[in-house]
Amino acid sequence: MSFLAFIANDSLFATGINNSASVGLSNSVSISASPSNVKQGSTLQLTAKITHSFPNAKITVTIMVTGPTGSGISGSKTTTITTNSAGNGQVSVIYPFTQPFAGTASTSATGTYHVTATFVLVYPIATASTTFTVR
Repeated sequence: MSFLAFIANDSLFATGINNSASVGLSNSVSISASPSNVKQGSTLQLTAKITHSFPNAKITVTIMVTGPTGSGISGSKTTTITTNSAGNGQVSVIYPFTQPFAGTASTSATGTYHVTATFVLVYPIATASTTFTVR
């Protein structure tokens, strides 16, 4: 069976092309940093979460971290969330990233770091962002 999916007003809809069933899904996504304030050289946990998405789906999440202006810190790590039967799931990664990742990953510069998570199910379905501070 094939299906067509699209987003309208932050809701994800899927319609079976060969039957009349359709489902409207209201994606809710987030990315969090814990702790949100760390010392130079420390690690923290970044958690990407999605709710009310497709059940039992593999959703690719790319987490991008950009350090303070002038630090040269900019890197990303791609991972997967497998949603449960209710369409909910989450994944956590440690930052600075462990291999494999692209770019640079460090908490060596003081200041505000910007984090963006892009959630992809065949095509980008949502993004979320947060910050953390290195002191």
